[in-house]
Amino acid sequence: MRLLTSTLVLAALLATGPAAAQQGDLTKVLQQRYSDWMNAFRGADGAAMDKLEADGLVLVMGSNGMIWSKEKPRVEEMKGMKPSRVSHTLEQVRARAQGDVAVLTGIQNDVDASDGSKSKALFTTVWKRDAGAWKIWSAHWSDVPAGK
Repeated sequence: MRLLTSTLVLAALLATGPAAAQQGDLTKVLQQRYSDWMNAFRGADGAAMDKLEADGLVLVMGSNGMIWSKEKPRVEEMKGMKPSRVSHTLEQVRARAQGDVAVLTGIQNDVDASDGSKSKALFTTVWKRDAGAWKIWSAHWSDVPAGK
């Protein structure tokens, strides 16, 4: 009986191990791409943003009730924009994928170095694999009330 139980446990671990590892790898990849994208925005680097964004990008911003659709390259749109001094950290980040579409969720903590102000938002991003690279296709942020 112990041998059967041990065999079943081992089989279950072997069956889920690679999938769990792949999900962990996907989370790391998308988390890094998300951070690169946010840093490009805050650095007013439209060319870098264009490389990370899928055609048809839509952003939903809960803090101002705005839905924004990308209609032209960011490199054109961001001319003259000044870099911000906001940095971020991410927590409770998780990715899931089905084929060439993935979802990344988590909590984003921002700190503005110019005045020390802090904010926190829940985020959901949708990614589309294009020519082997994950590109952001949609994003939604909802502010977390202060103190939560």
